[in-house]
Formats: sequence, C-alpha cells, structure tokens
Amino acid sequence: MKKVITKARPSLISLPAAVLMLLVTFLLLYILFPSSLFFENDQVPKDPNLGRAYLRAALAQDPNNEHLKQKLAEVEIKLGNLTSAAALLAEISASKEKAAIEQQLYYAKFQAGTLSADDKAKLVSSLESNRDWTPQQLQYAQALGLEAQLAQYYQDHDQPLLAARTWLAANHPEKASELYGQHLSKDTLNDAIAAALAAGKPVLAYQWWQQYGDQSDLQRALKLAQLAGNSKDTQLLADQLLAQEPNNAQRQALAEQAHLANGDIQGAEAILEQRLAQQPNNQALHQRRWQLLRWLNRPTDALDELRWLMADGSATPADVEASLNDANGLFRYDDQIAIYRYLAGHHRLSPQRFDSWLDAQEWQGTPEQAVEDIHHYQQRYGKDSQTDGWLARLNHEMGDQDALRALWPTYKGPRDDQHLIWFARAYWLENDYQAALAVLKNGDTSKDVGFWDARAEMAWRVGNKAEATFAYQRLHQLAPNLPGLEYRYQQARFGDDKPGLLAYLWTRPRTTSNVARIAELCWQLQDEQGFARLAAVLPSQPADRQLASAWLYVGTWQQQHQQLEEARASLRQAKLLAPGSTEVALSQGWLALALQDKKAARAILDKHQQQPASDAWAPLLGSLAQFLGDHRQAYFYFRYMAKRHPKDLANLVNLASEMEALGRHDDAFRLNRYLARQLPQNQQAYADLQLNWWGERVVPFLQARQGMDTIAPMAPEQAASYWWLHRQAAKRLLPWQQLQLAMLDGDFHTVKSLLAKGQVSQTTDKVSAWLYLNRPYQAMEAWDKGVTKEATETELDLARAARPAHFRALAFRLQPDAGLKSAQQQVELYLPFAQAQWKFSAGYQDNQGNDGNLMAANADWQYQRWHLNLDVDHHQGEGAVRSGLAVAVDYQWDQRTRLGLELATGQESRQSDVLLAWGEQSLFGVNANYRLDNRQSLALSAAHLKVGLRDGPSLASGQQYDARYQFDLLADRPGWALYGAAIWQRFPERPPVPVPHHPEYQALVEPFRRYAIGSVWGPGAELTPPHLGAEPAWTVDVSIGYQPRIGQADFTLSTDAGWSITGDDLLQLKLNYQSSNRQGASDTQVQLGYYLHF
Repeated sequence: MKKVITKARPSLISLPAAVLMLLVTFLLLYILFPSSLFFENDQVPKDPNLGRAYLRAALAQDPNNEHLKQKLAEVEIKLGNLTSAAALLAEISASKEKAAIEQQLYYAKFQAGTLSADDKAKLVSSLESNRDWTPQQLQYAQALGLEAQLAQYYQDHDQPLLAARTWLAANHPEKASELYGQHLSKDTLNDAIAAALAAGKPVLAYQWWQQYGDQSDLQRALKLAQLAGNSKDTQLLADQLLAQEPNNAQRQALAEQAHLANGDIQGAEAILEQRLAQQPNNQALHQRRWQLLRWLNRPTDALDELRWLMADGSATPADVEASLNDANGLFRYDDQIAIYRYLAGHHRLSPQRFDSWLDAQEWQGTPEQAVEDIHHYQQRYGKDSQTDGWLARLNHEMGDQDALRALWPTYKGPRDDQHLIWFARAYWLENDYQAALAVLKNGDTSKDVGFWDARAEMAWRVGNKAEATFAYQRLHQLAPNLPGLEYRYQQARFGDDKPGLLAYLWTRPRTTSNVARIAELCWQLQDEQGFARLAAVLPSQPADRQLASAWLYVGTWQQQHQQLEEARASLRQAKLLAPGSTEVALSQGWLALALQDKKAARAILDKHQQQPASDAWAPLLGSLAQFLGDHRQAYFYFRYMAKRHPKDLANLVNLASEMEALGRHDDAFRLNRYLARQLPQNQQAYADLQLNWWGERVVPFLQARQGMDTIAPMAPEQAASYWWLHRQAAKRLLPWQQLQLAMLDGDFHTVKSLLAKGQVSQTTDKVSAWLYLNRPYQAMEAWDKGVTKEATETELDLARAARPAHFRALAFRLQPDAGLKSAQQQVELYLPFAQAQWKFSAGYQDNQGNDGNLMAANADWQYQRWHLNLDVDHHQGEGAVRSGLAVAVDYQWDQRTRLGLELATGQESRQSDVLLAWGEQSLFGVNANYRLDNRQSLALSAAHLKVGLRDGPSLASGQQYDARYQFDLLADRPGWALYGAAIWQRFPERPPVPVPHHPEYQALVEPFRRYAIGSVWGPGAELTPPHLGAEPAWTVDVSIGYQPRIGQADFTLSTDAGWSITGDDLLQLKLNYQSSNRQGASDTQVQLGYYLHF
C-alpha cells in the first residue's frame, strides 16, 4: 500500500508569541501614554522590576503623586534598594501609609544588618505606639525580640499561656507566674514552677507542686521544699529518700542537712554517727561532728572530737580557736594543754598564749610535764626570755635547785627581783653564798626590799663589807622603818666604830630605837656631852618601854656625877616605862643609898626581902639593911654572897662589918685579918677596911661602892647586852596598845594625838577613847560609822554610854491628863547636829482657859568635864503668850563632885493650875552633886524664883531650896535605892490676883514645903530616848511625905514602863499619882508615848 503523506497548512503566529506581542504593545502604550492607561487603584505588577519600571514611568508623567512614590518605595524595599526607598519616603508627607512603609524599611535594614540604633528606636517606638498590630507588625516585634510587648500583646489578645511564656522570656517571671497561677494545670506545672522560682516565689512553686506534681518524685519535691524553706517537709522528704537507700552517702548528707535546717540537731547527729560508722576516718565527717557537738552545747564532747582532728592533723585554726575558748571557759586544763601543745607544734605561740599554756600546766599540777614541753618548744624555736623565765619559775616551784643552777649560766629570761632571788636561793641553799651574791648583783636597779635584804645577807656572809654596806644603804632608802634594818645597816657601815655610829645616830630622826641606841653608846663611850644632850632629848620622847634602858643609863650616869635628884627623876621615869625591870629597881635601890633616903630604902627592902636571894639582889638588899641598921638581914645577904663568891673581897669587908654589929667580934677580927692580907694596899678597899676597923661605917660603904674598879665598868656592858636582847625580842606597841596604856596612865594628850593622827582603827577603841575624853557625841559618830553589821555586846555597851549624846528619833506623846487640870499632845524630833544633841518639839496644850500651841527646841552639849544645856520654848495661848529661855551649865569637878549653874526666864510655872495656864516664872540657881561613896550620894540646890502673870504683874519673888540624900541598896537586877528629900520655898503671903481680862481666874502663889522618904527600884534602864535598857524596862518610885505648911501627910507613886516594839523603838506608858500636890489637892498624870528611832 502506498503511503500518502498529507501536510497541514502552517498557522500565521503561535499563541505565546501573540501574548508576548500584546504585552510589549501595552508596555509601549503605558510608556507613551501613562496617564491615559494607569489608575491609582490599579495594582502594581507582581514582577518588582516591571513594577519599578512602570512606577517610574508613571512618576515621570506625574512627579508629585505621593501614592506612586509610596508604591515605588515599597517596590524598592522589595528589591533591596533601601537607600532609594528612604529617599522616596523623605519626599512623602506623614501618614499611616508612610509609617507602615517606614516600618518595612527599618525591618529590611534590620534583616540586612544595617539598622542603626536610632532607627531601631524609631521602629520600636512606632510599634509600641500602636499595639493593634498587623501580622506583619507582629512579625517585626518577634524579630526584634520585643518580648515584653509581645507578652502584653498575647495577654491582651487572650493568649495567656503564650503570654506567660513570653513574660518569662522577657524576664518578668512575676507576671508569668501570675498568669500560670490563673491557668494552672498538670500540663503547665513545670513552666509555672519555673516562673514562680524565677519570680522568687519558691513557696508558691512548692504549693503548686503539692497540688499538681508527681508526689512520687521525692527528689523534685525535696528540691522544691528546700527552695521554699520548708524545713519540716525537707526533713521528711530527705528521710523518705534515705529510707529508700539507707547506705547512700549522698542521701545521708542530704538528710543530715535537712535535720540541721529543721533544728533537729540530735537527729543530724544520729545520721552523722551512721556515716562515721561507715567512714570512721573521714576527716570531713569528724569536722562535721565537732561542729554539731558545739551546736548541741556539748563543748566537752567537742573537745574530745577536736583531739581526733588534731591527731589526724586536720583541725582548722577556727576549730582550734573555738575549742580553746571552750576549754578555757570550762577550766579543762588537760584540753588546754593538748591544744596549746598542738599549736606549738605548728607555729611559735604568742607570749600571752605561752603563758596560758604554762598556767594550765600549773593548775593541772604537772610541772614536770611543763618543763618537758618547754624543752621541746625550745628545741624547735630556740631559747627566749619567756621560756627561760617559765623554766626558772617551774624549777623553783618544784624545788629543783640543781636545775636552777644548771639553767643560770645560759639563762635568757627576766632578771627581775623574783627570778634573781630564785637563782640565788638555789646557790645559798648549797652554802655557795659567793655565787648567790654574784646572781643578785644583776639587780642593781631593784626597788624590792626583800631583794636587797637577801643581797645584804649574802654580802654579810661572804664578808664583803663594801657590798653589804651598799645593800643596806639601798634598803635604808627603800624602807627606812623596816624592823631591825637600822641596826644591821649601822653594823655594816660602822662595825666597831662606835664614835662614828654615835655621830650618825645624832643626825637621824629621834625614833625610840635610835634614842635607846644613843643612850647605850653614850654609856659605852662615857660621853658626857652625849649624856647631857640625851637628858634634854628624852623628856620630849613619847612613852615607850624601849626608852626604859635610856632613862636607866641617864639615871646611872647622873648618879655617878652626883646629880642625885635628876637621877631620881630619870629612874622614876624608867620605872614607869618598865615597871617589872630588875635593873631599874636595883638602880633605884643604889640611888636610895646614895641619897641616904631611908623611906625609899625601907620600901625597897620591904618589897624585895621576901624573894629568894640572888647574886643581883643580895648585895643591894644587904647594903640597904646595913644602911637601915637591920644587921641580921644585912648579915644574911652578905653571908650568902660570901658563900657564892668567896673571892669577893668587898662583900667580905661588909660581912666583917655586920659581924661586928651583931657582936661576933672574934669572927669579925679573923675575917678582917684575912682581908688585910688579901687586899692590895694600893686599893681603895684596903683603906675602906681600915676605916671600918676604926668605926667609920658609912664611908667604907660608900667607898666600897665607888671603888669596884672591875665590876662597875662591866655592869653597864651586861645591862646593854640585856636590853639589846630585850629590844630584839620585844615588839613595838600597836596603836590600840598605846591607847590602852595612855588611858591607864591618864595621858589625855596621847589619847588625843592617836585619835587626831587616825592611828586608832578599831571602832570599839575609837568609841572608848572618845568616852575617855568625855566626848560622847564624837564617840557615837565613830560608833555609827564603824558598826556596819550586827553589833556585838561590847559595842552595845559602848553605845549605851554614848548614844544619849548622838541619836535620831521621832516621838509621839499623848497626855490626856498632864497634871494641874491640863492635857497635852506632842511630837518630838531628836537629831544630832553641830556637836550637840537637839530636840525639836511641837504640840498642843489644854489648860485653864488659855489653850494653845507648844513649840520648843533643846540643845545638849558635852565636852570633857563641861555639860551645857540650852532650852527655848514658846506657848502660843489663846489669851496670853509665853516665850521662855533656859541655860544650864554643869562642871564635873572631880570623880565625886559635880557643880551646876542654871538661868531661866519665861518658863512654865507649875505652882498651880492657873499659873500653868496664865503665869510664868524665872529663876537663877546653883546646884551641887556629891558622891559620898559607891552607894551614897547627896544633891543640893538653891534658886531664886520670880513668879508672875504673862503680860501682867509680878506675883511673888522668893527662894527655893532642894536637898536629896540617896543610898543604893542594889545596883542592878533590879536596882533598888532609898532616899530622903526635902523642898522648901519662901514666898511672902499675898492675896489672890485676878488674871487680866479674865477675872474669873484668880492667881495665887503659895510656898510649897515638903519632907519625904521614899524608895525607887527598877532594872536601871533609861526610859527617855534613846531607850537602851532591858526588855521590858520599868521603874517605880514611891514616897511618903509631910507638908508642914498645911500640916498634911501625902503619898506619891510614879510608875514608868516601856516595851521595845521593833528594834529599839519604844512604847512607853507613864503614870504619876500624888495625893496632895502644891495646891493641897490630889493630882494625876498619865502619858502614852511611842519613840521611833531611825
């Protein structure tokens, strides 16, 4: 078959070519006629390049068309021509469209990385100005990272969870947590907890976990509980975790921390103990246990734990310091020592700590261990002053003298007085005084008395006189009044140079010991000028027993120089200072012989002849008996001495004389013949013997006394030795002893001097001294200041004597019947002031029509023998006023006699009830009290009285005489006395006188005369303030009398009783009854009082 090929007719143009041609045609038309073809609402072609060409062609036709410019700017932005876009936007006026295009421009720059800070700020500002964002603006905000603005946008557009996440990203976790809290669920729990934790609300986070969290996740719960500070839940969760894995070290640590955070320190300790059981050598755990024990206030256990840490070498400085303070506070010396030893092994200790270390060693009582520790310390750090000083001290306290001597050659420690004394003592105990002195020479600048005393002693022992003198000189400068120092200083300086010593003593203060030493040296040197000077100095010296020897030396020297009366006075003074001194008595006896004083000789012989014969007294008593003609006694004593000392020729001469007197002529002749052969002819004794044979008895006696050439010079030496030993043994009288001696001797001047110089320290001594001077006011002042505790009975006895002159009290007295038809109420105040006891009183008196206030002041002074009483009173009556003044002066003439003078004017008159109310009286009187003996006393008084009306005429003027004799039957328990009394008034008889302006009252003065006998008894206590008697105190006075003027007998009874209520406060009840008073009528007085002492 033949194939037929058919060809179609070709088309003129294809479809794509036609489309392309149309496009080109429209483009050419737009270019040629843009204004005719382009409309504003038309869209720009999608192709940016085509659109740009199109828009530019359009702008060429219409250059001011802002809409075209906006479109072109958008196209330029899309094409990345940001500069061209910015230029176009600059030509456009502001509008919303322009703002949107500018945002596109800024965003494009941001993407290109060319956005400036200012442009970025503008972009952000434009976005924030309008939160109603378009999706494109939302994209801008997301790209710029405006998290806060985005979060707020999401929150405003009801996207809370997205807002919450964005708020959290914007670092505003508090807002995020708030939103999560509003939309909390299991799905949002983790984000919500993260937000709460970021917001610092761990408690809220833990609460959310408790609501929605997986409670089986214990670790997450534990972490949140820890963050929330819920220590209780933390502990429970930690315990649950630990229960799951009990041996898990990490969980044990967590549980321990949880217990600590919850305050359960005991629980933490229990867990720590488990950990330590598993890891016994864990340093951190031991450190932790030490800390827990201190928190548990168990410092003792903490100290034990510290010992493990120190042994392990893991103790920190803070641990050591804290436990050291605990050990110091608990006085745990063992622990202190261990800690200091640990510190010393690591570094050199400070001086203070080293001292504390060694102090602990001392308190612990282990000085040997302390010495060993010091040696180890010195091996490590070398010797220094402090360590060597402690070595010296410890060795001294242990008594290790060998160690002290071994230490001295290399000693670098302190060389003060104490340390040097320790080393020196170690040497002098070995009798190495030279080495001891060499040690002490290192302390030339010392001011310690004991140091120089030891140095002087060492120098004295080695015979180094120069060094001893130097040491005693320093001692003399430091303590010139040191007992015994002056004598040793004199020995060291002067030795046997007695004239030099005497000259030195004359330059020294006239102390008792110096004056006594001067007297001794004057006697040894027989210094006549010195004795004359001493005789002038001694009378001005205070009375002191040490001066008895000085007076004895002076008296003996005066006797030798025939100054016999002066010698008598000197020996009398010596006797006063040393009443029991045998030497003084012997010297007085020999002086009596020299004075030919038979009365004194007889007194001495009678006093001492009864005592056994002795070598000291036999010669004197024999001589006295011989002088008085008592030859038998003289023979007895001389014969006794002849037996004792047959070679004493002088005694044999006297014995021969007494044999002659007793008629034993043969014996006397034989003895004298023996003496004639024995006595040297050139001796005075031979001449005495010859004179004795011729009968001149007195001269041999005197010559024998003066011719004892060998005995006389030796006697003072023996006396000096005796008195020197006596001074060394005796002690200086203490001030209280001087006071007692002065009061016994009646030495008022010494008593005053001791008080003025403040040398009387004891309260009882002060009070006694002031009472001795009759100064009770000062005595009670001393009592008040000195008695601060409960008073002793002795102090109370002194107070009873002194307190009436110095006390304080407030008294209330009520007298419903005060006598003479009157009543009275009164308040009294007692005060000491200006060396006097004062009483101030105020009250009220009801009487016969002239009632009124009473005021009074009274002062009482006592000074030695004088007693002054001053009284001022005033009665402000309704009808008449009275003001009175009274002065009374008493003088104690001697122990028996007391004299008084009284002056008074304007005083209350108790002659009658009318005169009590309307009258007054004045008087001038004298009185005397005389003590006949210990039981009997007599009191007499005489006075001139003047009685008148207040502001009216005088009624009477006369005399009043009083006499009273009293005999004491018993002195106490209770006291009882009988008495006789008389009172006699002399007034002229006058008729009654009416009171001015009150004629109903008639004033009459009648003389009162009465004789009475009575008795008074009671415990003797004073019932007027201050009350110091027994409890209760009472007194009763009863008398029977006769009044001759009215011829009537009367009876009086006075009772007074007082009870101590509190302390020495007194409640007093007083009752007086008189059957016939001065008016002839019965009278009664009743008084109730209370005295409050303060």
